[in-house]
Amino acid sequence: MLLLADVANQLKKAQPQILKRWRTRVDADAQVKVSLRLSRVQFNDHIPILLDTFGNRLKGADSLAQEDEEREVSEAHGRHRWQQGYDLRGMVREWGHLNATLVEWLNEISAPASARLLWAEFIASNESEAVALYEDLIQSEARAKLRDVEQALTELQSWEKARGDLLRQASHDLRGGLSVVASASDLLGHSEISQQDRAQLSSMLLSGVRNLTGMMSDLLDMARLEAGIESREARATDAGLLLLTLCSSWRLLAEEKGLNFTSNGPETFWVEADTTKVRRIVQNLALNAIKYTKQGTIRVTWGEADDKQWFIQIADTGDGLEKSSTDTPSGEGIGLAIVRRLCALLDASLDLHSTAEGTTFGVTFPREY
Repeated sequence: MLLLADVANQLKKAQPQILKRWRTRVDADAQVKVSLRLSRVQFNDHIPILLDTFGNRLKGADSLAQEDEEREVSEAHGRHRWQQGYDLRGMVREWGHLNATLVEWLNEISAPASARLLWAEFIASNESEAVALYEDLIQSEARAKLRDVEQALTELQSWEKARGDLLRQASHDLRGGLSVVASASDLLGHSEISQQDRAQLSSMLLSGVRNLTGMMSDLLDMARLEAGIESREARATDAGLLLLTLCSSWRLLAEEKGLNFTSNGPETFWVEADTTKVRRIVQNLALNAIKYTKQGTIRVTWGEADDKQWFIQIADTGDGLEKSSTDTPSGEGIGLAIVRRLCALLDASLDLHSTAEGTTFGVTFPREY
């Protein structure tokens, strides 16, 4: 009759054959689909180590250290199966095939009943450890998904509120603009007004029409971005030339308000960019800075952030932006909302630093897409 130590020695020699038989059984099981795409090493994973520890059991090793090692190996195997995409039923069936393969082999070599009993205890213990860890991982994943969903819902509710506030503000601005245009147009129809008043009303009407055109353009831009109609069209662009040209026009607007305007950046600076959308981003930020700065300086800088990114920074000495509890500008206008969505479309990050002494916006773009 074979001794347990003899069974252990034969198990070591027969291990490749046993693993191959196990793989054949599992691959033939239609309810275990993941195994078919795994390599031999991926499929076997920690099972060869477990078979070695079972061999040690057969040789009489029975200590706390041995049990700890078996538990760690079983848990590692359960983690591996979870990472590979096994469902719980598939993993349990796979353990069942391993058990059937070993029992078949033990019968073939006429192993003593004590060896089969040891194997029954061993497989039950290690399968339960692997399954327990798998279930813990599934529960952890479910909790993480739940937190993600809750966070997404919170962000969605926040966005819906911000969107509602934004549309209400836009509606208010449009009604105000329409009122100015309607009033100026009505007064111009009166023949008794003076030439000086007529000139002033004409200027007011022209300004009102321009403002309405700008607001309608912003609303259409916002609608296109929300609908996903806008797409990124990146190509080689001389960002230095683009920004120098824009700064020339902004400087005139700033000086008309009595503001200082400075710019600093390389005159030639080639990057891959969507020129139209970059222009829209910096125009919104620069024109807002000029509009809301009463005195002081507007400063525009650009250049290389690192070997993979470039930046544009627009700073002013205005009164700063109030912050809400969500750390976003309170009463954020439609222009800044458009900037945020354009940045997301261009994989660019938008940073904001605002104090009572002024506001700085920084936009960091990829150098290549």
